[in-house]
Amino acid sequence: MHNRNCFSVPNFNVENAQFDRQKYWRGPVWININWLLMHGLRRYGFHEKAESVRQDIIELVRRFGFYEYFDPFEGTGYGSNSFSWTAALFLDCVLENEQPTAI
Repeated sequence: MHNRNCFSVPNFNVENAQFDRQKYWRGPVWININWLLMHGLRRYGFHEKAESVRQDIIELVRRFGFYEYFDPFEGTGYGSNSFSWTAALFLDCVLENEQPTAI
């Protein structure tokens, strides 16, 4: 699932002739979809792959910002650059091992 030539899981088969790394649902990486995949992988025991997806989510946002979706090869962000769903899921990934503190 994890290809070092791309960030985690693009939303379309990169070998398909209709693949387009910038076109909404024809190839980019979406943080929300990858976050769901990360949890599914963990649930079914694929912990190493899940961690790889988590690390890519963190890396994409740290390097390129809170974009709506990303180029699967270069990481370039597309769509809104202040996408709150991306921000929320990034925080979930970064803070997942943190212990809650009492208020």
